[in-house]
Amino acid sequence: MQPIRVGVVGLGQIAQIMHIPYLHTMAGFAVTAVCDLSPRLVAGVGDLYHVPHRYLDAREMIARAPIDAVVVCSSFDHADIALEAIAHGKHVLVEKPLCESPALAREVATAADAAGVVVMVAYMKRYDPGFVRWQREIAGLREIRLARVHDFCHNNQRVIDDAYDLLTGGDISSDVAEAARARAETRYREALGGDPPPHIVGGYKLALGLGVHDMTILRGSFGDPRAVLFADVSRDGPPTTVAVLDYGSFRCTWEIGNTDTKHMDEELGVWARDAIITLRFPSPYIKNIPTELKVTRLVEGESVTTTTIASYRESFQNELAHFHECVTSGRRPLTDAWEGLRDIELLLEIIQRARPA
Repeated sequence: MQPIRVGVVGLGQIAQIMHIPYLHTMAGFAVTAVCDLSPRLVAGVGDLYHVPHRYLDAREMIARAPIDAVVVCSSFDHADIALEAIAHGKHVLVEKPLCESPALAREVATAADAAGVVVMVAYMKRYDPGFVRWQREIAGLREIRLARVHDFCHNNQRVIDDAYDLLTGGDISSDVAEAARARAETRYREALGGDPPPHIVGGYKLALGLGVHDMTILRGSFGDPRAVLFADVSRDGPPTTVAVLDYGSFRCTWEIGNTDTKHMDEELGVWARDAIITLRFPSPYIKNIPTELKVTRLVEGESVTTTTIASYRESFQNELAHFHECVTSGRRPLTDAWEGLRDIELLLEIIQRARPA
């Protein structure tokens, strides 16, 4: 079987750390084209991985390059690039978030179905071996009393600077970069509607940038919540969001924010009649650090806690393997565009619940 020919759009941190190295080494893929607004990044990454086709414009790459699929790692315009790829019959793996609004997400999902191509959102945590093991562990729980999503992200740049010597751009026109940011800002505000206060806009950006990872693993664990009972976004400083979600027989607390440390503090937990189970995620930027599953149960009158490391395999590898399977077999992705749409809808619901009356 011939490898899937891939064009990568956006050659920044996550493309250089995870996507391109694995695409380059996995037998089922061949990186045949790269694209970025930065000529310096296009030349540097192109030379490093011996990529024959190089572009500064995504539309040109999609129309002209010999590719079967597009991997979208750009900072902005995910939906625009995905829709262009779909229109040219290309499969798409798009970094989170799928886009800035439910309306755009629905457009992408509908277009993918109509074109018969694979569109998959790159939620690597759903393919984490530890998360798959967690799903099996919680399946038989009795009388869940509480679930908890806690995610306080480290300062990404501090961690990346410690761990990697990445190629940098810095040669993008300020007008082009500002136009992309302005488009995104307009879409955030359109999704929120009306004249949202700054802290609500900030909370929505945090939800799409960080909380979307937590929403997909929450839904992958317990399904959709029935309602958002409470939500609040801090008004001072960087946004921090807390919420309470209704799952009928139990509640889920939601705590999302950032710190300026190098410590990743992300945990999914559940407290039930017969067990306490937690899943702690490592930094997403450091390869092959395992996710740690802890289970506490009563065994013959004794409280016993076990720790399980399901695998050291990198979740980004599993994600790409799943994308390959879907493209070659016609299977629908576990995290398709419709899943991306539902995540955005629920995140928007949380932020709207926090909005002042």
